[in-house]
Amino acid sequence: MIKFFSNTTLLVVALLLSIPNVAHGADEMTTVSEGDIVPFDGTLFSTTASAKLLIELGFTESACKIEIDKNLADQDAENQFKIGMLEARIKSCENICEKRLQIRDEQIEFLVAELEKKRHPNQTVWFATGTAAGVGLTVLSGWAIGQAAGN
Repeated sequence: MIKFFSNTTLLVVALLLSIPNVAHGADEMTTVSEGDIVPFDGTLFSTTASAKLLIELGFTESACKIEIDKNLADQDAENQFKIGMLEARIKSCENICEKRLQIRDEQIEFLVAELEKKRHPNQTVWFATGTAAGVGLTVLSGWAIGQAAGN
């Protein structure tokens, strides 16, 4: 049984390969005269109609290419506009962030300076206060000694 299928398969393949594939008139353009017999069924165009059809096909292709190029240019312009807008937004956000950081740094510097002033009060004021207190204590001690000695 297996031998039968392999022989049959071989015979079918041999027959298919031996039959020639013939196609007459495919992709050909031939001018015919009135009364000529043509080898296939189809539509017959006059020379003028054929020329007009070829010109219209060329025009349609050119018009399609122009339309495609126009649409691509419009899309490119729109994309460039969007890119420009996004770049401007990014630049604006960067500027805002830089200004905020600058203000923050200035505020930190101001607060540090104020803290240093509170931590180290004015030395001149302390010197004057200490001197006045020392003189006052000396005078008060002298007066107290004088009072104690005079009694």
